[in-house]
Amino acid sequence: LMPFIMVYTSLRGIWNDQASRGILISAALLLVAGTIIFRIIEGYSLIDAFYFSFITLSTNGYGDFSPATDLGKVVTVIYGIAGLGVIAALVSAIATQRLRAEGADDPEA
Repeated sequence: LMPFIMVYTSLRGIWNDQASRGILISAALLLVAGTIIFRIIEGYSLIDAFYFSFITLSTNGYGDFSPATDLGKVVTVIYGIAGLGVIAALVSAIATQRLRAEGADDPEA
């Protein structure tokens, strides 16, 4: 349970930081856009499209879903490339928030 609390705390910190809020919004919009696009192009159910979008953005690529159409394959490549920078920035912002939180908890810092 602790990892989920740490991520939640970090995301809340990012949301409260005006400079980092855009990263969180961009990641959320990219996830929503991917969900809608793959729902339309590949005909996935809403939950399957969301799952595929998340797995693609997180670069896990389990392989249980893959685009069947040529358009879907091209869009997946573009989506993956576009998502790399946004997700890398989000992970960096989460790490920065964690380091700040740990520094605040450390009386010697």
